[in-house]
Amino acid sequence: MKRFLILALTYFLFLNVSAQLSPVQNISNGSFYNTIQAAIDSSQNGDTVIVDRGIYAEAVNFSGKSIVLASEFIFTNDTIDIDSTIIDATGIGTCLTFNQAEDSTTCIVGISLFNNVPNNPGYQIRYINCSGANPRFKNLLISNQFGYNQKGIKIDSANVHMENVWMLDLDVTSMFDVDNTQLTISNSTFVGNSDLFHFGNSEIEIRNSIFHGNGGEGFMFGSGNSVL
Repeated sequence: MKRFLILALTYFLFLNVSAQLSPVQNISNGSFYNTIQAAIDSSQNGDTVIVDRGIYAEAVNFSGKSIVLASEFIFTNDTIDIDSTIIDATGIGTCLTFNQAEDSTTCIVGISLFNNVPNNPGYQIRYINCSGANPRFKNLLISNQFGYNQKGIKIDSANVHMENVWMLDLDVTSMFDVDNTQLTISNSTFVGNSDLFHFGNSEIEIRNSIFHGNGGEGFMFGSGNSVL
């Protein structure tokens, strides 16, 4: 009995130390990781990955995994968790990439994206590159970033939903470059950005959102039936 209690206590302490040292947890299987990418690579469709507050210097590729990636905001509803949970892909690549048919159960919740490019880094899309996938985004923050002009978000041949997204004071060639896509944006805020939307052959629905003090071309519609 004594030996069993010692083993149980040792296991508990191991889990506690792992949680402290490894800030990313797949709560669906109880595993801990040092990086978001490692957690995604080891996940199964339908899993939920929770990220502690901190700055994660990585460019994350979902690699076909249809999962939920979230900060503690998903539990606390505290916006400080959004501000303090940051994917920083500066000089590495695009913050989030979806290009292997991730479906609509893929959801990113309560995370900030940062990519403050000082010069031409060799990649052209700062924050989100989505091609042939259908992810959803909730409570996403991108703000106060300047540097080499690039595309902010590139979406092609996709069906994307964004809710409660804040894009503030960004210097990019186009905030959204959207082609052959269904894009729905709701309850979102776009303030002080250098440029906004370039649409081609896409269906766009924007509801209950704020636009103020943005420069550039605003809304630019190409071929096809773009609906605002």
